[in-house]
Amino acid sequence: MSAPYDIVCLSHLRWDFVYQRPQQLLSRAARNRRVFFVEEPIHHDGPPRLELFARGGEQNGAPHQAGLVQVAVPWLPGPMDAASEEAALRTLIDELLERERIRDYVLWYYTPMALGFSGHLRPRATVYDCMDELSAFQGAPRRLRQRESELFERADLVFTGGQSLYEAKLAHHQSVHLFPSSGRRPLQPRPPPGGRPSRPGANRLTPPGLLRRDRRTHGPRAAG
Repeated sequence: MSAPYDIVCLSHLRWDFVYQRPQQLLSRAARNRRVFFVEEPIHHDGPPRLELFARGGEQNGAPHQAGLVQVAVPWLPGPMDAASEEAALRTLIDELLERERIRDYVLWYYTPMALGFSGHLRPRATVYDCMDELSAFQGAPRRLRQRESELFERADLVFTGGQSLYEAKLAHHQSVHLFPSSGRRPLQPRPPPGGRPSRPGANRLTPPGLLRRDRRTHGPRAAG
């Protein structure tokens, strides 16, 4: 029996900040596979390094049925310009994959900006789990919309955490799925105004088998 694929998650959120959607999904995925959760970098006075530690096994202080997630925190010398930071992060993510022998894996994105240091990777599949409209946040990077367009081109699956996000992203990808963060039954999706109608079954939660097929390969792409 072949070993299950790993998941490498690239996130703008801190694992220890609030127990929410990423922790709920990934700690459960870690029951039967390795999961690596890569946070945004922290700047310090020392050289670049990657801190790796385990999290999981409890929620709000109470034990629950979940696996251990390996949280990876990049530490970078600062301040750095965007190009230098992405180059340093690319080196660290390559070192992580090599050190942990991560060969067969799915890339799970919570932020499109992570493409700047991960676009050269060749995962089995790519998932974009869109929790929020990040481009609407104050101080959002100017290149965020461009990076999201690039991520739509690479992604095999796109999940959205709510109805409005589902409607906003439906026109940008062929496999968008409404995946609510709560346990409530989702509303019947309706096509966005002026957009194309939703495909039959587009609101159904995606079965795990969709991630088991072989990934179409992408050639190396320069970060930037």
